[in-house]
Amino acid sequence: MAGWLNTRCIESDEYSNNHRHAEQRAPSLGKLTFPLVLEYVDDMKTVSEKAIIEAVQFLFYRMKLVVEPSGALGLAALLSQAVVPEGRVGIILSGGNIDSDTMITILSGVIS
Repeated sequence: MAGWLNTRCIESDEYSNNHRHAEQRAPSLGKLTFPLVLEYVDDMKTVSEKAIIEAVQFLFYRMKLVVEPSGALGLAALLSQAVVPEGRVGIILSGGNIDSDTMITILSGVIS
């Protein structure tokens, strides 16, 4: 959700930390970070929760990696075709900062 809000802010060139609903639990771009993103980031994409979950599952079952959901965003964008590369792509996978209950829920496929 913070990604969605950040994307809207970037598109409008207006800083906001006004979160609603689930966005309150996710970080937003800070006042210092926002101008840097405006200057140096060419494009920003959002992906669905489903795509993120599928990326985490793929990484666990196929690659034998434990990656937290936010660390799998790059792969989720590729697998869901939110980003279609024109050549070779490198993805940074980060973080095993996920508790066992959350990982079990993601791997079980039972997401509310």
